[in-house]
Amino acid sequence: MPNMFQIRTVHSGFTGAPGYTQHYFDASGSSLGAQSASDAIRAFWETFAASMPSGWHYAIDADVETIDDSTGDLIGVTSTTPLVQSVTGATAAYAGGTGACITWVTNSVHFTRRLKGRTFVVPLSTSNYESDGTLTNGVLTQLRSAAAALIGHADFGVWGRPVDGTDGLFANATAYNVRDKAAVLRSRRD
Repeated sequence: MPNMFQIRTVHSGFTGAPGYTQHYFDASGSSLGAQSASDAIRAFWETFAASMPSGWHYAIDADVETIDDSTGDLIGVTSTTPLVQSVTGATAAYAGGTGACITWVTNSVHFTRRLKGRTFVVPLSTSNYESDGTLTNGVLTQLRSAAAALIGHADFGVWGRPVDGTDGLFANATAYNVRDKAAVLRSRRD
């Protein structure tokens, strides 16, 4: 079973903040390395940062954790120098918890289902919605471009957590889907 890098991003500056996003990369013989994985996540957020509200900010944790994918145990921590946010949103209006969803697809099966992951991109500023509530072509293009670049890294993938004594599983992402539909992120804080 491979070890994984876990890159954590903290989002702030909007109602409901802070928000947290985890992304995973294969760390076992990784061709990318912890610093490059962190830089790839920064490039991902920067691609569509202008479509977020002006108050939204992200910060990538400097400590990249190495995790055993089968157990979820922490194996080590690598200090990186995360690049800071350089692109900010242009408008302040947004609907809290509403945005888009990127689905990451793998070719692996975990618990009798195809292993998939999701990244919620919330909140999107209101200028990114059509009058019928769907997403504009501009923001769809940005999100799809960011997703394509991320799965272009051979080490990027999805982690299916261990449950009830059954091992977890890391698998490389082979495809993505960004639906032309607004997504709502719900949590126990709603």
